[in-house]
Amino acid sequence: MITEFAQGELFEILEDDRNLPENEVRKIAQQLVHALYYLHSHRIIHRDMKPQNILISANGIVKLCDFGFARSMSSNTIVLTSIKGTPLYMAPELVQELPYNHTVDLWSLGVIIYELFVGTPPFYTNSIYTLIHLIVKDPVKFPENMSPEFKSFLQGLLNKAPNERLTWPELLQHPFVMETDQEKRDRKVRTEFYNNWAAGEHQAQGKQQELEIFEIQEKTDPSKSAPNTNNDKKHSLKQNDIHIP
Repeated sequence: MITEFAQGELFEILEDDRNLPENEVRKIAQQLVHALYYLHSHRIIHRDMKPQNILISANGIVKLCDFGFARSMSSNTIVLTSIKGTPLYMAPELVQELPYNHTVDLWSLGVIIYELFVGTPPFYTNSIYTLIHLIVKDPVKFPENMSPEFKSFLQGLLNKAPNERLTWPELLQHPFVMETDQEKRDRKVRTEFYNNWAAGEHQAQGKQQELEIFEIQEKTDPSKSAPNTNNDKKHSLKQNDIHIP
């Protein structure tokens, strides 16, 4: 399997820089919103959104990865009940072991975006029991240096009531992540570049596999690898005939 090279994880940025300016956070939020929209529109819940599962390239392109806990929901599935994820990024309904749906990913997205700007998640403690209490009961504290659009975006995601969270398609139209015409063109160029790259790599990989198969066949084909003793004997006899007086 051939995949793109990612410069590192979002988690590493948090470790090195602690936090990011709002304009950089916005670029990452835009990409993650589109990634989640793609998943949710195909009825797939990631269920383990966290900085360690988000890759970022040198040119700032974000990729969501690690779908080990992802779950595909059938058209008849309304809610899930199995507990998956990382406690710091879990929605209130998850830590309470209540039924849930795709909006748990949106809560996790809110926690990640909040952490990118502030430097820590909205609820942070070393005690799992205290953490659960904070997630379920405590209000989110927003810093004063956050723009109104950014605060509104996070408030829409970090709502303890799942049915009151921002969801699709309204989330795509929120002022904080809504793309300008130029940003839409840039995203289209990135998508086309990736699709061309992926198609080229797939074709190159196919040719390499064909070459390897051909080489294996040549090595295992007796007619090509073993010496032709009959021809050698005939050639030897002809040479002897020439030298007989």
